Formats: sequence, C-alpha cells, structure tokens
Amino acid sequence: MTKKKRASKQASKEKNNLRNSDKRPFWIGFTILLLFSFVMIIIFSQDNLTGQTIQSISLMPKDSELFMEAKVDGLKDLTIYFSEQVKNARIIIEKPKLIGWKMTGVELARFTISFTDPDKISSIDLRSKIRKDKITSAGLSKEEVKFYLNGKELETTLEKIDGSYVFYTTSSTELGEFVIGKKTN
Repeated sequence: MTKKKRASKQASKEKNNLRNSDKRPFWIGFTILLLFSFVMIIIFSQDNLTGQTIQSISLMPKDSELFMEAKVDGLKDLTIYFSEQVKNARIIIEKPKLIGWKMTGVELARFTISFTDPDKISSIDLRSKIRKDKITSAGLSKEEVKFYLNGKELETTLEKIDGSYVFYTTSSTELGEFVIGKKTN
C-alpha cells in the first residue's frame, strides 16, 4: 500500500471515530432522560394504582340509583340511591390522605366517600372484597369483620366466599370515612 492510501484510510478511521464520539453524549443524555421519565411516571402513578374513583354525574332523576365499581382498597362496588334530582355533581371515593378518626383494633381497609350534594342521597349500599389470607393473617375470623363509618359500626353481612376472597355488604344513609375491620374497646 502506498503512503497516500494508508493516510487516507487512517484519516477515514479517525473521521468515523470522531462522528461516533460526537453522538455518544447525545445517546447517554437521551438514555438518562428516558430512564428519569420512566421513574417519574412510576412514582407519580402510585396513587392511581392504590385507587381513586371519581364519577361525574350530569343528571340523575329523583328516586333513581347509580351502580358503580370502585378501585379502592377493600371496596368492590356501590349503589347510590338519590332522593332528589342531581345535576352536575361528583362522587369521589379514595384512600384518605389524612385519617379522620383512629380505630382501635384491626383495620383491613379504609376509604372515604364524598359527594357534592350529600343531602340528595337517601342511602348507599357498599360491597367489599377482602382476601381471606389478609383476614386470617390479621387474626380475625370471617364473621368478625365489620364496616365502620366515622367510628360507628354498621350492620355488616357476609355475602359470600368466592375462591380466595370474602365479600361483605352494608348500607348507610351517610357518607364519610369508612373502615373495614374489627374495633376493640
């Protein structure tokens, strides 16, 4: 090979290395940005994974009912019965950020239900879905589990046992902070 060809090949290799080295900072920065974005999405979506249900209501006639599923810890679904016509309202079911009342005993689940026009609700039926192993690991029998609303025990019915889940039902004429578990004195 002649000196010119060797020099040309050497220059070509250096040029390619220079091009590749110019792209490295871009790809490193892009990878860091992508990883950072992924981590932030995971961190900020945790509340959505644990549950919050928001139902907007445009219009519900007087004496009507609304069934809805809830993706909130312990609560499976609910039916709301309206005593008055409701317009432009919102039902929010969520895990409370601040605990409104402290329950002495065993707490399996806690959630709040709020509504923009609570005086227009005649009653609400709730159905919970609790894992059997969660009940037994808390030292409770299936029959001991109750619903509580703002510290007061609600009449609770063990509806059914299906696979590894136990279903309970209750009714209330009020909304607020609900706890599923067993209160001790």
